[in-house]
Amino acid sequence: MASATVTLSNRLKYDILRKRIDFSADNIKALLCRGGFVFDKDTLHTKQQFNGYVSLACSFYMSTINCAAGGLSGYFLSGQAITGSGNTSYAFSYLCTSATDSILYFTGSASWLAGTSATLLTIQDEVASGNGYSRDATYISGISITEDDTSDLVSIMWATNLSWTATGGSIGNVAGIILIDDTWSAVIGYISLASAEMVAVNNALVISGVTIRLT
Repeated sequence: MASATVTLSNRLKYDILRKRIDFSADNIKALLCRGGFVFDKDTLHTKQQFNGYVSLACSFYMSTINCAAGGLSGYFLSGQAITGSGNTSYAFSYLCTSATDSILYFTGSASWLAGTSATLLTIQDEVASGNGYSRDATYISGISITEDDTSDLVSIMWATNLSWTATGGSIGNVAGIILIDDTWSAVIGYISLASAEMVAVNNALVISGVTIRLT
């Protein structure tokens, strides 16, 4: 398949200096991102911001969801795909435009009447489970860390290929793969595919030679 590029989270160096991330010891996950996903290296810092959820009592309006008790901070960012469930009158699937600790803003106009309900708000930027893919389940292994004094950098490489085979149906569209330090729930970076991939049944999406270079 076409080449892919890696963009590191701006939080990575901070997490390394704070001794939160240890590539040789931590559990690293590689998770597929939905078609249309856009990685923001400045704001996407935690796993919770990628596939997290909160369960709160919310009040619903035409373009906002209000949570008087707060509890949204640390989860919701502009551009996320969000679903709501728990009450069929207020089930929805929209893109978040912005959020405060108590208000979630989204695109489009809702058809519901204003009201309050216990609601599960879930970030859906990871590809759905099924057809050979399981959410939040793929670990990457076979790490090696090398020093390059000619180019003045350190390379972090994984010998094991990333591979997902579609069975019983297709997987995707897949915009890319997000790398997460699952030990600390920290985002490492994003592998962007040259174009979104729909993995057809009996075919596989394979990413080989995953390498991060730190200068």
